[in-house]
Amino acid sequence: MYGNQYSPNYSASITEFLIKAGYEGTRINKSLNWLLKIRQDDGGWAIALRTRNKKLEALNNKETIEPDKSKPFSHLITGIVLRPFSIMPSYRSKVKDIGMLLANRVFTRDKYSDRAEVEYWTKFTYPYHWTDILSTIDTLTMLGIKKHPKIDQIKQWFKTHKQENGIYKVRVMAGAKYKDIKYWITLQYLKVLKRF
Repeated sequence: MYGNQYSPNYSASITEFLIKAGYEGTRINKSLNWLLKIRQDDGGWAIALRTRNKKLEALNNKETIEPDKSKPFSHLITGIVLRPFSIMPSYRSKVKDIGMLLANRVFTRDKYSDRAEVEYWTKFTYPYHWTDILSTIDTLTMLGIKKHPKIDQIKQWFKTHKQENGIYKVRVMAGAKYKDIKYWITLQYLKVLKRF
């Protein structure tokens, strides 16, 4: 929730963590099916108030702001929402096409103002919170998307940011106070590489 407004990204994040904690069944399916129902016309997801050009003051509106589904998806939001689907084999085929659209957006500006700049693709959070190149390549490969020019660009980015000690030099947005976060990011990327 953002104030009084629903948000597909937080609902998806909670669902992702519940799945990883071992929850399954009707409630997880309801959450994933609800997320499928609230997609934009292009198949991705966006924050409803942003599709209506509303500012943050609209968070406290008592009425739910319905999305303009004709507006484009947000890669920030779509990258987050795809994560629980990617860890549920029975749902992967339902969102693989959206994974391809997300892949096309790597290293581009978002369509909306939240974390819109290209630089946010390489500002990391771990455990994943926002959409960055690590969370994206992880999600895409779980969806079975391994061949795409943007995936090659992600791999090249990591290759050029690998230090002599094998650790990747990254900018951390959340978790930066923990000195070992760069090791966890490195470990996660190496786990992703094993899928190729």
